[in-house]
Amino acid sequence: RHNIVPANHHCRATDDIWKECCTVVASDNPKQLRLKHFLLSVVLRMFSDAKVSVMSPLLATTMFHLWAALSDDLEEKLPVEVCIHLSDCLAEIFSSPEKGHLAWPVYQSLCKMGMAAFVDSCLLTLFKQDQLGRESKRCFLASVMSYDSTNFVCLAKVLLKNDDKYERLWQSGLLDMAASTLVMKTYTQGSSDEAVEGIMSKVAEVAGNRFLTLLPGMENKGAQVLSLEMIVDVIEKLCFGGYNVSETVQCLQEVIGSLEKGTLVLSAQHEIQIVRLGICVAASIQEEEMNESIVIVKAFLRCCKLIPKLLKKVVRAKGVEEELTMLLETLLGYTANLWERKDCFSDDAISSSSSIVDSLIVSCLKYGMMDTSAFASFSIFGGCLKIIR
Repeated sequence: RHNIVPANHHCRATDDIWKECCTVVASDNPKQLRLKHFLLSVVLRMFSDAKVSVMSPLLATTMFHLWAALSDDLEEKLPVEVCIHLSDCLAEIFSSPEKGHLAWPVYQSLCKMGMAAFVDSCLLTLFKQDQLGRESKRCFLASVMSYDSTNFVCLAKVLLKNDDKYERLWQSGLLDMAASTLVMKTYTQGSSDEAVEGIMSKVAEVAGNRFLTLLPGMENKGAQVLSLEMIVDVIEKLCFGGYNVSETVQCLQEVIGSLEKGTLVLSAQHEIQIVRLGICVAASIQEEEMNESIVIVKAFLRCCKLIPKLLKKVVRAKGVEEELTMLLETLLGYTANLWERKDCFSDDAISSSSSIVDSLIVSCLKYGMMDTSAFASFSIFGGCLKIIR
C-alpha cells in the first residue's frame, strides 16, 4: 500500500528486490512459493513508479532474466501480469535510441539465451496474452528485431505454422508487429542465402495476405495493432519485391470502391495512404499488364475528389494548420505521379468521370490560384497550376 520505490532515481534497495525476485522465481524450491508470490506482487507494484530513463544497466539485465524465468512459469495470473509488464518495459528499452546503454547489456544476455529460445519465450507470453484478452503497449519481439534482425530465421518458420494457437495470434493481431518488422528488415537488408530466401518468400505470402485483410477494416481501430501507415509500408515492400501484387490490386479496388459507396469512411490522411499504395502498385505492375489495372484510374479519380476538399480547408485555415498544408502538397504530388501514367487510363473510365475532373480544375482555379503568400505554399500553387495545364 505504500510507495517503496523512489520515483526519480534507482537505488540499491530497488536493485536488490529485483535480483531477489529473479533468484526466487528461478528456484524450484516449493518452500519459497509464498515468498515468490510476495516478491512478484512487490515488483508488479513497482512498475507504476519505475522509469526507464533512470534505470541502471544492471537492473535492466536483471529484469530480462526475470522475464526469461517467468516465461516458463505462466500457469498463474500473477506471473503472467508481471511478465507482460516486463515485456513492455524491455520493449521500450530496445525501441528507444537514447536507451542504447541499457539495450546492449540486455542484448548480450539475450544472445546467451539463444534466439530460438527467446522467440519461444516471446510466443509463450503472447499465447497467454491472447487467452487473457490482454493488449500490450509494445511488442518485445519486434523491438529486439528492430535492434538486430539478422538471426531471426526461427521466427520466419514460426509464422508459417498453421494450427489453432497461431491462427488465434494472427486474428488477435499479436503477431502483426513482429511479422511487419521481419518483412521490413529482411527485404531492406537482403540475403544471399537461398534457404533463407525460400523461407522468406513463403513468409511474404502469409504476411502479405494477413495485412491485405486489414485494409478493408481500417476504420475499426480496435481490431488491429498496426497503424495504416505501417500496413501500407509492409505491403509496398512486398509489392516491390514482386509478392502479392495481383492480390494488392484486388484489395485496393475493394477499398476504393467502399470509399466511393460510403461504406468505408477514412480521414484525408488515411485516404492519401491508400493513394500512395496505388502508386506503388502502378510501379510494380509489368508494363504489359498496365492497361488491365483499373486501380490506377480509381486512385487518380480519388485524388480528384480529395483535392478540392483539402484546398477549401487550407484556404479557410490561412496557413495556420501546417499539417493540413503538408497533406495537400503530398496529395498534389501523388496526383501528378498518377497523371504521368495517363497512357494506361481507359477512355471510358475518364469520360464517365469527366464531371469529377472538371470539378477539380474549377477548384484549382478558384482556390489554388489565390495569393499564396497569405495562406499556402508555392508547392500548392505550382501543383494546382500543373493540374490546370
